[in-house]
Amino acid sequence: WPYCEKRCSYCNFNKYIPRGVDEAAMRRCLVTEAQTLLQLSGVRRVESVFFGGGTPSLASPHTVAAVLEAVAQATHLPADSEVTLEANPTSAPSSRLAAFRAAGVNRLSIGLQPDSWMKEVTLFGHGTRRRVPLGELALLEEVLAMGLRTDVGITHQHWQQFEPQLTLWDLFVADEEVQELLEQGLLLLDHRGLRCSWEGLAVLDSMLPTLLSRLQEAWQQRTPSPVPGG
Repeated sequence: WPYCEKRCSYCNFNKYIPRGVDEAAMRRCLVTEAQTLLQLSGVRRVESVFFGGGTPSLASPHTVAAVLEAVAQATHLPADSEVTLEANPTSAPSSRLAAFRAAGVNRLSIGLQPDSWMKEVTLFGHGTRRRVPLGELALLEEVLAMGLRTDVGITHQHWQQFEPQLTLWDLFVADEEVQELLEQGLLLLDHRGLRCSWEGLAVLDSMLPTLLSRLQEAWQQRTPSPVPGG
């Protein structure tokens, strides 16, 4: 579902802000696409369906039900299959969630706004992908990946809350591949911290492997913090 109520600066997914949506036409397109892809792929069993966006919680439960019915008709969709809907809390009141549940949705992926992502990462990592506490390196990877999706990026102060030994300068200023990204204007590293330019946000997913690899390498080489009382 490619439609949203507004554009978020940290999101680089394909999306549209329409004045009006012909949902009946969109529903037919989604059903046809699901049927076509299942036929071409030869898939006979589906155990997980994910409704992403955009903001699919803006779609009607009837549209979700129609897509699930098309999947069930084209292949085997067990009753206990995981059916996930990305949802924005502001567009998903309890009555609407109940209707989605009746349509077949049994799992929600709740979108986080920029002012709450840091708290979520601290406790559980990126909430749409993990439900268990993270180790130190995995936590830093989440801070890096999620922080760069916001318009403010990762400030030096925020980074030091998670990693007091390795500064952002230590990590990235001397790395040749990161330097290329900085020179191309895709990344910005200055007194404010590390962030993407508008052009960089559009290609962030292609830059993350380089940045995460550098973080992992530096983490392995760092001097362990002294153990209190050791």
